[in-house]
Amino acid sequence: MGALAVAGASQAGDRSNLYSGDLRFPAGRGVTTVVVANLINDGAPEVVTASVGTSGVPSSKVSLLVGLGGGSLGSPVTVQPGSGGSARSIAVSDIDNDGFSDVMIANLALNTVSIWRGVGIGPLMQAPSVLVGANPYFIRVADLNNDGFGDILTSNFSSGDISIALGVGGGAFGPTLSLPVAGSPGRFSVADLNNDGRQDLAVSNVAGDQVLIFLGVGDGSFTVGMHMTLPVGRLVADIASADMNADSNNDLAIVISNSQGAPSSTTVSVCLGDGAGGFGPPLDTEVGTSPSSLVTADFNQDGRVDLAVANERSNNVSVFVRPG
Repeated sequence: MGALAVAGASQAGDRSNLYSGDLRFPAGRGVTTVVVANLINDGAPEVVTASVGTSGVPSSKVSLLVGLGGGSLGSPVTVQPGSGGSARSIAVSDIDNDGFSDVMIANLALNTVSIWRGVGIGPLMQAPSVLVGANPYFIRVADLNNDGFGDILTSNFSSGDISIALGVGGGAFGPTLSLPVAGSPGRFSVADLNNDGRQDLAVSNVAGDQVLIFLGVGDGSFTVGMHMTLPVGRLVADIASADMNADSNNDLAIVISNSQGAPSSTTVSVCLGDGAGGFGPPLDTEVGTSPSSLVTADFNQDGRVDLAVANERSNNVSVFVRPG
């Protein structure tokens, strides 16, 4: 597997002992997304992947690999979201509050979200799909109106909006709402950005060098906040929200993807939040070549937020552990 780069440590040392047992499992052609969740409640987490096939073998599907314990996975069980569905993104959440995780799939070509309910044992059970905007690219689940039910959000590349389907209980959803976004929305994060107890959005604009901030009202609707404009030629590949400097304000970590024709990016930017929905200028950090996605977590259990960045062309992962 790829190398692991740790901030403050040499990248030239022996990397061979970081992991052992390069286990590989079939998961479909053209895998775009992978998530991990305990869907069967047996203590061994499952792996769920979305794949779009290849140019020669188009085959959009979602595969469930059941965890067997000890790092082993069972044979993939395939969910086909429909002919030409193009499963691009997956979210896992207990949307019906039955104690079992459910799987939501954004189907790029069908303009729908497929819902597969976990029942704790056996296969996932299909539930009615949710209609969203044109070409849903990315999906998240969050409780936007504080009613205890998960709500579905998708960024829709072609219709230029965020679709919002508010959960009403029992895994059902109300009519889909539309939040217009200038340009073509890509990946986005959901977090309280102005410390009012309500969920806000930070949305990347794939068609331009912008991050758009929308402040939550608390009922599932949003007001337009600030527009952050990045330096010319710098596009956003991924975005995450977390309190990265321990000041009780959520910040933004932004994966930079340079415009076509420019040299490959090697940058992740952090914009520090002011607690009122505003953010400071980008603070750049060098990573591997062509970073594509990132996650935030406390990797060393010191109570501070760390970063892991997937670098597509250098075939490695950069890990940044925040110093104490």
